[in-house]
Amino acid sequence: MYSRVLFGGQVSLLIALTVNICSLIIGTLVGVLGGYFGGWLDLGFFLGRVVLVEAVFSWNGLGKLALSAIGNVDTPLIMGTVLVAAALWCLPIFL
Repeated sequence: MYSRVLFGGQVSLLIALTVNICSLIIGTLVGVLGGYFGGWLDLGFFLGRVVLVEAVFSWNGLGKLALSAIGNVDTPLIMGTVLVAAALWCLPIFL
């Protein structure tokens, strides 16, 4: 019985390691492209990832709010969501 648990643990660790390596590669490429080209490319990648995660996990959050604000051209709401997202992004740096 214990050997089955160990075998399942190996598979889980292999999957976790693979996902982390893929995330590292994709995140590095997005960061390099965003840093090189800058501007709206940074915001586009950020919003795209947030909306993707919210869609996969069926969360209603800041990404869907920002996407609907962009669709409705609601400038104050766009500025507010970008401000909140930037604050949440920078907060761990200053702590």
